[in-house]
Amino acid sequence: MHSHKNTTGKYMLSCILAVFLWQCSSNTNQGLSGITATATKTVSGKDSLVTLNIKEVKDTVVLKLSELINNLDIIQLEDKTEAYVSTSGAVISENYIGVMGTTKMPFKLFHKKTGKYIGNAGNVGRGPGEYFTVYSAQIDEPNGRVYLLPWMQDCIQVYGLDGVPVTTIPTPYKMPKAVMRVDGNAQTITIGVLPFEGISLAAWQQDFNGKILSKVAAGHLTLVPDYSNEVFAGNNTSDFDYFLLTWQGKPDTLYHFLPEEQRLKPVFTIDFNYTPAKTQAQQYSTPVQEKTPIHVYYELPDRYIAEISFPKQIDDHSWTTSKPVWVMMDKATLKACYFKIENDFLGNISVWPSFKNGSYIANMEPQGFIESLEKALKENNKLTPEVKAKIESLVKTINPEGNNVILTGTLSFASRYKRPAQTMWQTGY
Repeated sequence: MHSHKNTTGKYMLSCILAVFLWQCSSNTNQGLSGITATATKTVSGKDSLVTLNIKEVKDTVVLKLSELINNLDIIQLEDKTEAYVSTSGAVISENYIGVMGTTKMPFKLFHKKTGKYIGNAGNVGRGPGEYFTVYSAQIDEPNGRVYLLPWMQDCIQVYGLDGVPVTTIPTPYKMPKAVMRVDGNAQTITIGVLPFEGISLAAWQQDFNGKILSKVAAGHLTLVPDYSNEVFAGNNTSDFDYFLLTWQGKPDTLYHFLPEEQRLKPVFTIDFNYTPAKTQAQQYSTPVQEKTPIHVYYELPDRYIAEISFPKQIDDHSWTTSKPVWVMMDKATLKACYFKIENDFLGNISVWPSFKNGSYIANMEPQGFIESLEKALKENNKLTPEVKAKIESLVKTINPEGNNVILTGTLSFASRYKRPAQTMWQTGY
């Protein structure tokens, strides 16, 4: 989950890390056979909505990263002043890495195999090819293009793989926050937007000339302008998954946008047994409460995933969120559980689930990465000689004062599940 800030002045919200709580469990079954929680599927016409009751989720499994991805590439980006990046989001293609940047830092391109800096794609500013913050991006390597969807612009910025501006693609609205998927061959763009009042669509598909080919009205999804809310699309399947995060605990659903039918198809939701205030005056502005589940849904081909945290009030004007826990539901069996992921390529260090556009990707500061490796060497006495040698080599070669380290791998979707012995997450539900 990303950091969220409420810009209305009533709350200032940001993510901080909190400590996971643990409790003992004697259940050491492996696989999903011992998982007790099962979601329900409701069929209506040609649609089917899967609903999971969070109170039924009791068990936790450990996933090895090698069960989810085919490989793990570790690249330290080139160490030069103009190449430095923040720990913001990143996108990957076969031979390129793009790092999103910040309000003061443009989108930066790198060679994937070497980490060598190529250049900026555009720059921060108000001129042609410039922007303030990139919210969604895609590298279309076969067609030699980089597509950037900036914050609060009514266009998609297009660059070459050298970062040089090529053109802009108009959009029907100035988009506060939005996500996209570009089909460079068909020359279409699918967009899901945070539908503030004044934006009549939640999602649409358009061509490169700006002509709308398919659209879905925002309707009940309309929100008053509040930048603490978010819009997400995982883009890990052939479907365009669309989800809105709000801070008010509104009933919500993961959707598939079906351009050919011009509608959002509901596919997955969680019943948190929580109902926000429903008065007309509070329809979109219910005060944040500590029991409100702040959550994101997305999917992989074989499962749905939920990332869940809760607001914590710091003072009269400030809120923060706890570190999330994660829930997954197997699409084939409807079995559901909490889960954690261990990077067994590097000594079973815990990693943040981060899957987008069919890849696992982590953008890490080098000192923190080295510390996690040193911890694995110190605490894991079951390292194979090969893994130990790999970790020791990385500790020696990664420059702790250098540019960030990118970890990435292609999703394999051939995962297995393993119940952790003697541990289970306590979540407070």
